[in-house]
Amino acid sequence: MRSRKMITGAVGLVAVLALSGCAGGAGEGGGAVELSWSFWGNADTASQYQEVIDAFEAKNPDIKINPTYADWDPYWQKRSTEAAGGGLPDVMTFDVAYLAQFASRGALLDLGKYDEIDLSQFSDDALSTTSLDGVVYGAPTAANSWAMLYNADLLAEIGVSFPDAPYTWSEYQDFISEVTEKSGGAYYGGPDYAYRIQTLELQLRQEGENLFTDDGQLNFDEKRLTEFWSSTAALRDGGSVSPQNENDQIQPAFPISKPIAVSEMLWDNMGPLLESETAPNLEIAPPPTDHPDVPAGYLKTSSLISASAKTQHPEEAAAFIDFLVNSPEVAEILGTLSGVPLSAEQAASLADDPTGLVEYQESVADSMGAPPPPPVAGFGTIEASFLRLAEEIGLGTISVDDAVKTFFSEAEGTLNG
Repeated sequence: MRSRKMITGAVGLVAVLALSGCAGGAGEGGGAVELSWSFWGNADTASQYQEVIDAFEAKNPDIKINPTYADWDPYWQKRSTEAAGGGLPDVMTFDVAYLAQFASRGALLDLGKYDEIDLSQFSDDALSTTSLDGVVYGAPTAANSWAMLYNADLLAEIGVSFPDAPYTWSEYQDFISEVTEKSGGAYYGGPDYAYRIQTLELQLRQEGENLFTDDGQLNFDEKRLTEFWSSTAALRDGGSVSPQNENDQIQPAFPISKPIAVSEMLWDNMGPLLESETAPNLEIAPPPTDHPDVPAGYLKTSSLISASAKTQHPEEAAAFIDFLVNSPEVAEILGTLSGVPLSAEQAASLADDPTGLVEYQESVADSMGAPPPPPVAGFGTIEASFLRLAEEIGLGTISVDDAVKTFFSEAEGTLNG
């Protein structure tokens, strides 16, 4: 996942708050224990996290936190390099897409061994997404769901109404075309939604299937992917969706936030974040469905907090992780930055959520099913391959048939190589 395109974290440029070692150590003369903490995000995210660090250090003067952060792609590139060399940060903000990949290498700490972390605050569903073979490798922070964002102000200006839920995929395509036509091309109805693997996953779940089989293989074939990538061809060819070359020019911004498009499917917590950054009146709605009676959505653990298996200070790392995921003070600082908090204590502190995200998730609770198992090892690579090839289709540099063949070849190598 990339910060714009894979949407698991905030958008931003690569930056560093402070230089820190990969394994914390006590200061000279027996001073405070130092822990390195790495997370993805931008300067605004880092500013909020610094408030969290200050609050923790005020309560734990014997522990000093040294933070670093980066945009999504370089963040995971750095973690992969560190894992290969055995030098991960003491504490890391993590994503379920990479959990199996790093845990299978023995790179992550078994958090269930440490009483400093109160895991009783989380539901079984939440912990199931951050565990492998019964071992908890990440403490969940918050949950989000795949949702539709739309710019209500621009739609009022154009004179088009967003369809009431439930609405079909065909109805959403009609909406995209109508917006582009009625705005005279000033705005697009949306980007091509078929370039996101999350949308394919949603469609598969609406059909009663998951993205992967129980034994960790792709749960769709070349015919189904061809159908998916071809389903938006008329929108691409007709100029109704924002062209891929225009999307590329505004990176790392999103089409809906520039704005060159009036709707876009993203993780629901991106709504309040983008609204604060670009000030449009963004509304959140459920995605399209042709099977409204199927509870196809699910709450995804948007980010989790893990620790290096080689940290020299596992108890202190566990104490910091507990503070991050359970302290009401942290929830008051971060709000719904990563989604709706999963800790019972933190969720209770956001009863009066001004962003409306808590209210939205409550409104769609009946359409949510059980989350899928944690992604297979290599999912991050598969997701990146899917996105790259879908973008090439949008640019016209590869045909759908060739993209499908390439995707399955690359996925086979990742899963079974």
